[in-house]
Formats: sequence, C-alpha cells, structure tokens
Amino acid sequence: MRKIFSLALALITCLSLFSLTGCKKEEDVLELNVYNWEDYICKDENADLIKDFEEFATEKYGKKVVVNYSTFGTNENMYNELQLSKVKTDNGYDYGYDLVCPSDYMIQKMLGEGMLEKFDRSLGNLDNYDTYSSKYILDLFDNYGWTDYACGYMYGTMGFVYNPEVLSENSGGEYQPGDEAHWDFPWKTYSKNLGTIKDSIRDTYALAIGKVYSEELTALGLRWKGGELSDDEYQQKIVEIFNRTDEETVRKVTEELIVLKGNVYGFEVDSGKRDMASGKIAINFAWSGDAVYTLDIADENDTELFYAVPEEGSNIWFDGWVMPKGANIELSQDFVNFLADPENAKVNMNYIGYTPVVSGSAMHENAIEWYGAYTLIETDDVENADYIDEETGKAYFEYYVQDAIDEGELVAGTHYIDNGVDAETGYKMITLNEIRYPVYDDAEENIIGFELEEEVDLYLYDVSFLLNTRTETDDMFIWTDTLGRQLETQYPTRETVLRCAIMKHFNDEEMGRLNDMWDEVKVSAIPAWLMWMIVGIILLVIIVAPILSYLNKKGVHFTFKRKRKNLTPVKREIIK
Repeated sequence: MRKIFSLALALITCLSLFSLTGCKKEEDVLELNVYNWEDYICKDENADLIKDFEEFATEKYGKKVVVNYSTFGTNENMYNELQLSKVKTDNGYDYGYDLVCPSDYMIQKMLGEGMLEKFDRSLGNLDNYDTYSSKYILDLFDNYGWTDYACGYMYGTMGFVYNPEVLSENSGGEYQPGDEAHWDFPWKTYSKNLGTIKDSIRDTYALAIGKVYSEELTALGLRWKGGELSDDEYQQKIVEIFNRTDEETVRKVTEELIVLKGNVYGFEVDSGKRDMASGKIAINFAWSGDAVYTLDIADENDTELFYAVPEEGSNIWFDGWVMPKGANIELSQDFVNFLADPENAKVNMNYIGYTPVVSGSAMHENAIEWYGAYTLIETDDVENADYIDEETGKAYFEYYVQDAIDEGELVAGTHYIDNGVDAETGYKMITLNEIRYPVYDDAEENIIGFELEEEVDLYLYDVSFLLNTRTETDDMFIWTDTLGRQLETQYPTRETVLRCAIMKHFNDEEMGRLNDMWDEVKVSAIPAWLMWMIVGIILLVIIVAPILSYLNKKGVHFTFKRKRKNLTPVKREIIK
C-alpha cells in the first residue's frame, strides 16, 4: 500500500511541476524548478529577476524557458518536501526540483546523504560566480569540501538589533552602552519584556551557548588577539564550542533558556522586525539581513536602531544553491550565474536586505553609494550642477568625501581636521567643519531644502575582508558617519567574521537532545493556570470516557442534534 501511495505521489508531483528531470509539458519549453526561502529574491512590479532570467535563458537556448518558482519557510520543511518529491531510479532517487537554497547545516546533511549533483564547471557558465564571489566565502567552501556541490547565495551574522534610547528610558540608568555586545544582554533585568528571541531551535540554542560559555569564549578571544592562537586555531575552537551538544551543555542551555523565557517579550520568526521598528520592543535577536531591513524601516519612522554582534563570538551563516539528484545542471548553473552578475546582485540586495556572496569593486562602489558620506560643494557651473537651491540660487556638485579630498575640494586643516586613529573604534577619523546635504519630503521624492551640519565626525571603515575577490585584492574603505548601522551590519569587519562559527549538521541523537530541550523550554512558558486547565481536561476525559463507554454498552446513547450539509470535496494541492 505504501509503495502504491509513493508511486501515485511521484506521478502527481511530476504532473504538477512538469520537471525537467522527468515529465515535460512541451518539447520546445525548458522548465527550471527552483525552491527558495520566502521573500528571498527580487520579484515585484519594479524589478523581477526571475522574469529577467527567463528572458535571458530564452534568448540563449532559442526556446522558451520558464522558471517554476516556489518557496519554503524552514530548512526542515524544504527537506521533507524533497523527500516527498523523490522518484526511484536505477541510480538512486531523482527529486522534483532542479535548484534549492538550504542553509549551511542542511547543505551538510543533504551532501552526507548523497542527495546532491555536482556543479560542472566544464560547462563554462559559472564565470560570474567564480569571478565575483567573495574570496572569504570561496575559501570557506573549499575548506569544508562544499565547492563541488554548493554555490553561495547570501550570508551574514547573528546578533542583536537594539534601541538604545528606549533602553535608556526604561532601565532607570542600568543600561550602559556596550551591554549589547555581550550574550547576557537579553537576560538583563532592565530588558524585561523588551526583547524577543527566535522561535528556532538551532538559532536560539546558539544564543544560549554564547551565554553559557561566555567566559571560555572571552578567554579564547584574548589568547587570539594576543597572538597565542592563530586564526585557524581560534576558529576551530569557536566552532567546537558553538556546536556542543553533550548532555551537560544541553542541561545548562535548558536552564538558561527557561530563565530567559521569563524575561523576554516572546518568541518570533518574522514579527520582531515590525515590533522593533514600532518601538514595541527594544531588543531583537536577529539575522543580519533582517537587521538591515529593520533599521531601514525604523529610519523611515525617524527611529534610530543599531546592530551588534557579541564580542565573545557568534554564528556566521550562509545559504547556498544546491542541485538535487536528477536536476538540469546546465540550466541550474545558468540561474546561479545570472544572480551572481554584480548588477543583478545589487538589485537583489537592495530588495531583500541580505548580503550576497558577490563582491569586488562594483559592490564596493554600490556600498559607497548607499552608505558613504557625501557633501555638497558650491559651484559656479550652474548648467552642470547636481543641485540648485531655488531659494538662494546657489548651485552644488555632490561629492563623496574621499573624492572631494582627492580632488582638493576639501583641504585638511581648513575644511576638516585629521584626527588620526580613533582610540575607541580603532578606525581613522576626521572631523568635517561642515557637511551640506539635500533634504527630501516624506515620500523621499522631492527636495524641500538644503541643510548644513557642522563638525561631523567620519570614520574610515574597512570592507576589504569581505569585498575582496580572488582577483581583486585592493584596499576597500568607506567614509561613514555612524557605526553599528546598516553598513557594518552588511559588511562586518575581519575580526567580527573570524570570531563567528559555522553551524554544523547534528545527527539524530544530537537533535533528539535538542528537541527534548526545546520541548521543555517551550512548556515552561505555559502559565500555571493553563497547565492546570489542560491537566483537568485530560483527567476529565480519562474519567468520563469509561462511563460513556459503559452506558453505550447498556444501550444509552448521547447524540447532538445537527443537520448534515452537502459537502464538496476539497482539492489538495501539492506544496512546491
């Protein structure tokens, strides 16, 4: 019976997906079945990368190319769907999708289970990916043995989005700047009901690991900074700590999370972004991509939020493209390579807020355009001016600060003071005597005036570590007026990245311990009155059921008057 059901399900999947690997709708149509995270590609009325790819591929192959694009909410849901879509073949199994985008630990699981096809670079259609991807990411994939089976897509860190103003107002002076840079931040008494954590076993487990082993992590960091440990040695130890699953560790994590449950506002997966922007909460444990989105939304509401990665160490995660067995390899690689074009990567990053693995000078220029410090400098060239103040008639050219310095428009000692290396941040710092910029209306469409700000501190932020490719190894810096904001969130420093660990795939025994831990933590959050109510209902059922059964045998029946309506069968769709 189970075999018959599996064959029927495979047939339905084939018919619904029109997979390239099995059934086809038309001989002159190529179809690519892509399975990705929700809201994880630019696809709206203004820009649609999926539609753009279809046009690109249609021109390349001389026949219509269609992308069947579907989404999932968790790695586990994606994995289960792949298992449902698989079809037995002479060489094992083929799956109902050509291209899937799991996270780091799930890629390891799928690779270990032999579910993946190899990428074929002899086809010559991964040149964008190999040329423009971050050297750090490419080296990471090489070191872990993933290069042949996965291509990076997006990556980032985990840390805290926080609102220092709300925390200061609500803590009675207890909150101190710098608290956000440590794992015990959401456990602080002043953060009561002001924070949220992820409703995710793996991510929240990492949060508690950071708290449990904060002293050990801090000691390791000091040894690393002191030169006692190499980068590789330090990384190996950080990875080992954040992936511990022994019984003692799980017990300590359980205890810490139960305490934390009583201190936070609640668990969330997506609502934390809105709650932070609205001011409902002041601390959100977040993925860096969501952090950027949150900071952007808050800016629109004139609220300034910040993001910090704990100094003890954290998680650096990535999502990558893989091809399940039976995939159309050439067309899948076309799609990956298309997204790795820097122009497409910029559009994608602007839409979803996450950081692509695509790097290089083009992405550096894009970061300068988004986050760099600009100033308006008066000019007599009214005809070619970038801005004209209609009230005063003055005309201005817009300069990125470094360009203005290089071209002599800003002179040291006259227009700015060179402060050397700032002792607190470790970055080169200058103080501009003045910086002028246009002021826009609420719709960010029309200029309503010009503003002059005096004595603005600027920091020279280094983005070389993540933006260098294997062919571009130049120094890449950006002048910025604020640290801990979008720029630093999207492109953390070398030191920040090296103190972050990759999540490893846990085996069934390890996940069993974590699932038990999670059940205990979640149950601990149920109010006592609700727990007693549940117990009461269970006891009532246990007592009443035998009585009803006895009366039924004696011919006593209990019925409820009801009218049966004509029922229409519900059509069930295969989840893609």
